[in-house]
Amino acid sequence: MKTVAKEDSTRSIWPSCPSSDGWETGVHKYTSNPNGKPLATPPDIQNHFAVEKHGPYMHGFSRTFKSVNGHPSNTLYDTQIPISFNRTKIGPQYPNQFTSEFGGSTMSSFESTSVLLKEEEWSIHGGVTKDNCTQTYLNENTCFGNNAMSERNYPCDNHIEAFFGTYDLDEIGEFFFKKQLYHCMMAHTLWMKSEIERQRSTNSFGSLIWQLNENWPTGGWGIFEYSSGRGQIQGGRWKPLAYVLMRSLFRDIIVSCNAVGQCFCRNDGIQNVSVSVHITFWDLFLDEKEKTIRRNIFLEGGFSDTDWFDVNLKKSQSDRNIAIIHVSDNNSDQILMGQNVLLFTNPASLILPKNAIIEVEVIERNGNVSIFLETDKTVLYVVLTTRARGRFEDNAFLMKKGEKKIIQFHFLDEINSKEEKLKETVLLRNTLRMEHLDTYQ
Repeated sequence: MKTVAKEDSTRSIWPSCPSSDGWETGVHKYTSNPNGKPLATPPDIQNHFAVEKHGPYMHGFSRTFKSVNGHPSNTLYDTQIPISFNRTKIGPQYPNQFTSEFGGSTMSSFESTSVLLKEEEWSIHGGVTKDNCTQTYLNENTCFGNNAMSERNYPCDNHIEAFFGTYDLDEIGEFFFKKQLYHCMMAHTLWMKSEIERQRSTNSFGSLIWQLNENWPTGGWGIFEYSSGRGQIQGGRWKPLAYVLMRSLFRDIIVSCNAVGQCFCRNDGIQNVSVSVHITFWDLFLDEKEKTIRRNIFLEGGFSDTDWFDVNLKKSQSDRNIAIIHVSDNNSDQILMGQNVLLFTNPASLILPKNAIIEVEVIERNGNVSIFLETDKTVLYVVLTTRARGRFEDNAFLMKKGEKKIIQFHFLDEINSKEEKLKETVLLRNTLRMEHLDTYQ
């Protein structure tokens, strides 16, 4: 590293990953570019504030099912629902932190996973006797047996139980496997959502997720699925978390509220913005709007300007209420942060409208393909999946009673001829699958 610093002063360098203290001398303070002085890190100080950190991690543990990277216990973790955070001073003038790695393990869609297994193995426990595994080191096990799911790395048991309650995870078959995988991916999405919102409520200036993609068809850490072979699509099918990151979590503008109604609106962009924050409280039991709060906020750009405000949640916080937040530009009505759904209890406890009728139609016009949706009751965490090559404009969303929604389907870039698009559109119509929270309640 000393040689690199001597030869190239134009690139930032960092002692290690993570490096809780960074450099004491040898680099420019704000760029980490070498300045010609000797490289040195600060002395190791116990219980100090780390400028860079790894974690937290949401592992898949299981007391009943052994996997290659499983764990002998199945301790349930805090789902962070409702989310908890405190009012914090935010800005570069205050001690701040960069989270250079954190994440959660999860499975992939039925479309990606089922083709790798025999039908009698369609279960997150593999459909046969669990392997005989012994823990060799931390999360590493040595396993003997013929259970195909033991080769999928991390199980989902504690994820599912924490968010969706306890049920028989040994059940085998298409319906049960789809249920297990949907619950596993949504648990991953919801835990990561709360963790990212908690991080952005603090004086944090970066969050890097472990990890982007799966490099083999596994139960792992990726937000994109494995992308080669039967059932997969090039580039990797997007898991639900990827859509929520795009819609709200990794936008420049973000708004969230904690359990006691303390809210923040933060601008991590470089431009000044004048925004309108809309918070709608929805009664799931009555399936109707309870109230809407609107707040106009001006935020400067360039240094994470943040506005803290309070809303009254005394009547709204229950197992029958949710909050729906979105943020628009006061000057252009452009959506700056899409739909952000806040839960006040775990999904297993929500009182959901039953037997919703959802009309679904695939529409093609001039080479552009859309999915038209209309629901007669509120449905939560609608996830669309297809074997067609591409991604949806939005996914893992809420639709309120009577709402009509049009979702664009974006083909892969290399699908550009009329014939190829027609072929993929037919495949989209034939394989489009929809599930939501009440599908498996």
